[in-house]
Amino acid sequence: MILDWPSVLKVRDHDLRLQSAQVVGTASLTGYAQRGEVPSRRWRYTFSTKLGDKAHHTAWRAIMARLDGSRHVLRMPIPDPFKPAAPFDYTSGVEMTGDGVDAGFSDGVGFDAPYYTWTVAVAPTAGQSQVVTDWDSSGVLIEGNYVTIGEDLHVVLVVGTTLTVQPPLRRAHPAGTVITSIPTGLFRLADPEHPQLMLWHARVGEATLELVEAWEDADA
Repeated sequence: MILDWPSVLKVRDHDLRLQSAQVVGTASLTGYAQRGEVPSRRWRYTFSTKLGDKAHHTAWRAIMARLDGSRHVLRMPIPDPFKPAAPFDYTSGVEMTGDGVDAGFSDGVGFDAPYYTWTVAVAPTAGQSQVVTDWDSSGVLIEGNYVTIGEDLHVVLVVGTTLTVQPPLRRAHPAGTVITSIPTGLFRLADPEHPQLMLWHARVGEATLELVEAWEDADA
């Protein structure tokens, strides 16, 4: 089952990265090799969210219960890493505006670029890194932007009518599959036992989650 992250819980202090392609600093059994290739790189996503009132706590308890450890999959919005979060009032647990900071970021979908959707033109197979689309994204996307192809999160390496993305496609996508410029990703809890909870100033709670990409049975 795929569950959507509650919009009332604001994504803050986030760190999104791909697992490294190589494991360095270890040695093989023969002693001749020091690096090993990771065959299937996954996204890892760590973020915090403030629990400042009853609505926050209610939403938090509900989504943790519904996730049932790592049984179900979470569809997460990916905030723009180049746009700062709004200031936070730790005494009241609410977002503040002003000082030229766009508070819209803290809803988890605040992007400077407009929202675009386009589609896959030629059906690719799983493992490909290039996707032929029906629209030239040059001038709209830049290298390093995130996109979602179907339900899968990718980072763009080369823009244009043909996108080069990383990681390689998790699955085959039929022609007509939607690509979005304001992305989401599918994740599971990295630690199914329990996420980390912290208290700030004894008034406002903060929850920290570490997630790992999920794609094998996300529709189950």
